[in-house]
Amino acid sequence: MNLVFWKKKDGQPKKKKSAVREWLDAAIFAIIAATLIRTFIFEAYTIPTPSMEKTLLVNDFLFVSKVSYGPRIPMTPLAVPFTHHTLPFTKFTKAYSEAVHWKYRRLPGFSDLKRNDVVVFNFPEGDTVALEIQESGFTPTKCARTAAISSGTHIMSSPGL
Repeated sequence: MNLVFWKKKDGQPKKKKSAVREWLDAAIFAIIAATLIRTFIFEAYTIPTPSMEKTLLVNDFLFVSKVSYGPRIPMTPLAVPFTHHTLPFTKFTKAYSEAVHWKYRRLPGFSDLKRNDVVVFNFPEGDTVALEIQESGFTPTKCARTAAISSGTHIMSSPGL
């Protein structure tokens, strides 16, 4: 076994990768990089409900910083990249596998939650509104009370208004 594979061997020219191999390497790197950025740094959302109509309108786009309050470690790490809960063009097919299931954990963030911060949270489990709206699993809202946050609401992040 060659343990010094990074050193150049004398007299042997380096093999050139084919064009297909170069594109495949670039695509794999881009998918991994985009998934890591979307999971731990920031993510784009659309506003699904008119709950914040004075500030944000339905179907507005929102970039959410996940490092503000700390990114959440995925509880089901085996998932199709670039999807939220369901596969595209399907109504109820899960985009993740429950073969590996981790407990809820969060990395430390850079700031604390303040009054009137916009936060993104998951719909409550079994909510009838969430069953009818399958386009987005997250809803932004203004934080009015810290008690509501500490009573089980999962904070994703804050764009800082």
